[in-house]
Amino acid sequence: IKLLGSTLAATVHCNTTAHSTKTPMVYVLKGGTGLYIWLAAGGIVHTDVFALGGARPVYFARFFQWSLGVPDLVLVSNLLFLGNFPMGVSLRRGSPSLVASFFFVWAGWLAAVSASVVVRGLSMFLCLLGATFVGVDQLNLSWHHRHTDQFALKISIVSYELGAFVMYACFYMS
Repeated sequence: IKLLGSTLAATVHCNTTAHSTKTPMVYVLKGGTGLYIWLAAGGIVHTDVFALGGARPVYFARFFQWSLGVPDLVLVSNLLFLGNFPMGVSLRRGSPSLVASFFFVWAGWLAAVSASVVVRGLSMFLCLLGATFVGVDQLNLSWHHRHTDQFALKISIVSYELGAFVMYACFYMS
């Protein structure tokens, strides 16, 4: 598959087994949490009392899904450049961003469900700090590989990650 000037198979050839097992697991997670929300009438639901326009539901299962899905997206984008290294090397290089992305999602959940303005503000700050750390790390990784054939693909994914965060942040602020 030729995608944005990069051969995807060549990019991730060392981690084919990891991708083959990880991808179905991500879709099982997404499908399972979506099914749980549907069958359990929302499952564990909190209320965002500070939402603009009135209180709105906050689904715990959705944040659980995001707390694993966002680090997965970071891992996939890291592997576009680090795919030629053993998985252990890729995980060590990317682990600070993986941990930060996991925790900034939960900081976002805490901000959404807290009835305290102070806790909400601190949680939003931690969420922004974590997302900024991940974004800068992704841009740094991209910059160091700007002369490779995967650069356009990587920048596209990083742009998607940053755009998604800005979109979600705007929803939270509204």
